[in-house]
Amino acid sequence: MMAETNQELLRHRVPVTEEQCRSLAEEMRMLAQPQRLMILLLLRQQRCMVADIERLTGITQPMLSQYLGQLRRAELVVSERVGRKIFYRLAQTVTAQKAQDLLTILVPERSSDGAADEEKSVSSEEWPSHGHGAMFAQLL
Repeated sequence: MMAETNQELLRHRVPVTEEQCRSLAEEMRMLAQPQRLMILLLLRQQRCMVADIERLTGITQPMLSQYLGQLRRAELVVSERVGRKIFYRLAQTVTAQKAQDLLTILVPERSSDGAADEEKSVSSEEWPSHGHGAMFAQLL
């Protein structure tokens, strides 16, 4: 009987391919950056306008635009226009669902009162505002 190669042995022990692992690592990389993670955690609660995200996270508008662009390209968030306003929300993709499942495990959602008005903005009382690092620490 021929001895199995390392690749053959690995295939029997690892239930996914190397390419699948690379793809998963890329998806997880998007969650490994504190500001992108803050944005996702905020959008997990409700959709928000850029001004709300900026005010609640403390991320300046130029950086926020970059982060939102990265999250859009990764198919984690989408934008939607309502009249003159543009809202961001979590995407309805497999990648976004995986990210949301992971976030739910790592950072359980707070209970809400159930009365969600989709047009209302997030108030500053609903989100900690103690600077970038402290705010991120409070999320966890």
